[in-house]
Amino acid sequence: MKALTQRCIEAHLAKARSKHPVFAADRATGLIVMGEEYGELCRAELDKTSKAKRRSEAFDLIAAAIRYVEELEDA
Repeated sequence: MKALTQRCIEAHLAKARSKHPVFAADRATGLIVMGEEYGELCRAELDKTSKAKRRSEAFDLIAAAIRYVEELEDA
């Protein structure tokens, strides 16, 4: 993985943890969160937003997926 990509993932993950210290009340809600992030990425793509916005939405989705996996590991 490119170093820049890794740093972006880490930054989005830190931002998500700061904004929402508790990822989700349960795994089903975690799936909903990931679905919402996926929807935002789809909207950004369909609306032909800037490359930077689409990348940001993709990194938000990755951060949500990482947090979901972490919840599975903690269970």
